[in-house]
Amino acid sequence: MGKTKYKKITTNDIIKLIINTTIVGIDNGPGIISPSNITSLLNTSRYQVDKHIKTLKLWGFLDYKSVNYGPEDDYSPPYKGYTLSPKGKKEWSIYIKQRQEEELKLIKECFG
Repeated sequence: MGKTKYKKITTNDIIKLIINTTIVGIDNGPGIISPSNITSLLNTSRYQVDKHIKTLKLWGFLDYKSVNYGPEDDYSPPYKGYTLSPKGKKEWSIYIKQRQEEELKLIKECFG
C-alpha cells in the first residue's frame, strides 16, 4: 500500500476557502467552517490545515466559533469552526468585495 498523496496548501488557500464558503454569496449555513471540512475541500492533510490555521490565528485573521445550527427543537451538538475575524475581513476586504461582485454577476446572469 502506498502513501496517500496530499496537496500542498498555503495560508492563502485556507483564507480564500473560508471567504468563499462562509462570507461570499447567500449564506444559509452557520457562517463557519470546520478544520475537517477544510481538509476535505482542499484535499490535503489535517496537519497542513492545522499548521496554517495556527499561523492565521497568530496573525489575528481567524476567529473560532461554536454555533447551534439546525431546528430550534433539535438538540444536536453545536457546530464548531473558523471564520474571518474583523482584522481578517479588513485585510482581505478587496478579495471579499471582488468575490461578492462575481457572485452577484452570476446571480444576475442566471436569474435576471
